Amino acid sequence: MNPARERGRRRLVAVVTFIYLLLIFEGTLRKWVFPQYGQMLFFIRDPFVLIAYGIAFRHGFFPRNNAFLWIGIGFGLIAVLLVGAQTFNSNASGTLLLAAYGWRNYFYYIPLAFVIGESFQRQDLERIVRWTLILAIPTAALVFLQFMSPLNSPINVGSGDESLQFRGLAINGDHTRPMGFFTSDVGQKEFTVSAFAMALSLWLSAKAHRYMKFWLLLPCTCAVLSCLAVSGSRGAMLACGIVMIASMACALVIRGGGVSTRAVIWPSIIGIAAVGLYPILFPAGFEAFMGRWNTALADETRYFSLGIFGRALYGFIDFFSLMGDAPLAGWGLGLAGNARITLGIQIEGFTGWAETDWARHIVRSRAGRGRHVHRLPDRVRQLAGLEQSARRAPAARSVADTALRVPTGSICCTGRFPVTGRSTAIRGCSPASASPPRRRARRMRSLRSRRIRR
Repeated sequence: MNPARERGRRRLVAVVTFIYLLLIFEGTLRKWVFPQYGQMLFFIRDPFVLIAYGIAFRHGFFPRNNAFLWIGIGFGLIAVLLVGAQTFNSNASGTLLLAAYGWRNYFYYIPLAFVIGESFQRQDLERIVRWTLILAIPTAALVFLQFMSPLNSPINVGSGDESLQFRGLAINGDHTRPMGFFTSDVGQKEFTVSAFAMALSLWLSAKAHRYMKFWLLLPCTCAVLSCLAVSGSRGAMLACGIVMIASMACALVIRGGGVSTRAVIWPSIIGIAAVGLYPILFPAGFEAFMGRWNTALADETRYFSLGIFGRALYGFIDFFSLMGDAPLAGWGLGLAGNARITLGIQIEGFTGWAETDWARHIVRSRAGRGRHVHRLPDRVRQLAGLEQSARRAPAARSVADTALRVPTGSICCTGRFPVTGRSTAIRGCSPASASPPRRRARRMRSLRSRRIRR
């Protein structure tokens, strides 16, 4: 890589890292720092994403021959036509803004994952992981205070006027689902699960490959588990369990370097310690979570044969019931979300509410349904990245990469940016971590040439 292109790559990495930090702290700006500008700050990342695209295109980090990228861009172009049709056929004011908002959530960030995969190197990924785990420490303190505070306290809903406050879901009548630095408990849930996967990946790595010291990794892991303890989220608990099981199963496939031993010992230690200390260190959180679990389980058993698992699988089939009722072009991009309520837009003929992510795709537009077609082969691309990582990296590092990517399997582009943004970052990190380290490859070639000359 020539010096000019390397400088461009570093600028691109810096911009993307800034976008990642904005994804975490944008809620802080909207809730407590500038609550009066909360709606405008929602779009604060967009110009920086555009800058990242410009740098990537100028320095050749925009993948031009990637079929998955162009499929996504194709759906985005089709959606532009639907935005025009949606605006033209509606008499409601604000329809254009709602459609543009929906298009932005669905399609604007698609190329960013591919740009990350082209430009990021291993040291850049390690920096992201390190910063995320360090940020888990203040996050843990914040979510504990939010959990213990009244539902309508400023630390939960923000410091703005009542119309500008962010009221999340409650675990029970006394405790909220903490939102952390985000404006939604969904964002905090995804932060906790992905941070748990990052921490576990380091515990599974050999000491020589662990780029965080033990004295720092231990409190960071405890902070992540503390966030999980007061989250009140069954989805977060199950997702972390899936991360642990997948990491242990990976060790059975990838052998060598003591991976199998570490993949059994460390998840077992973490799991046993977390379960044993949960009711002791966080009695209120444990009581609230178990109450939520039992109440929800009773309701789900009434409607689903498999209980919580039937409730989870429901999201993959309930959209079929909407396909016959939704118009050919959908009811409109951005419709099945909070933006429609905020803007006060009423769509004639629309009476339903899409609860699950796939159902939102059906309600919003046919182009949104195309996301089903786009993201399923994209999962295959991620699995191919795992196989490349196993071939190109040491076994321990491959398990670490796998643990980092597991949350991606349950994260999809939903139109909710706390999920979409983190999904974009992790999906971009997957091919980047599978790529061979460029600097190390150059050093190896140099050493080989010296040996030949001798």
